[in-house]
Amino acid sequence: MKDTQTNLSIRIDEGIRIQAEELLSKIGLSLSAAVDMFIRQLIIEGNMPFLAGAYDEESSRYNLPYIRQKLSEADAEFDDPNAERISMDEVMGEYREKYGY
Repeated sequence: MKDTQTNLSIRIDEGIRIQAEELLSKIGLSLSAAVDMFIRQLIIEGNMPFLAGAYDEESSRYNLPYIRQKLSEADAEFDDPNAERISMDEVMGEYREKYGY
């Protein structure tokens, strides 16, 4: 299936546009390519491809207190030969189940 190109017109602060173009040029991208990548990622993820909105520690995908708690538990159990051993995949599974990621 052949992709048909279309134009997209958006309004953005000129200073923001200039800053974005300067940053993107350093990595070899045009603003148009970056917007295209953003929209494609939006479709792939079915959601914003980055955190947007007010920060909520409880629902943050980078919930540092949860990660620190798990690392602390692992440290405490490291020397205990009777401690239950779980893989990082299991830890991440628990995290995703708890926080929905």
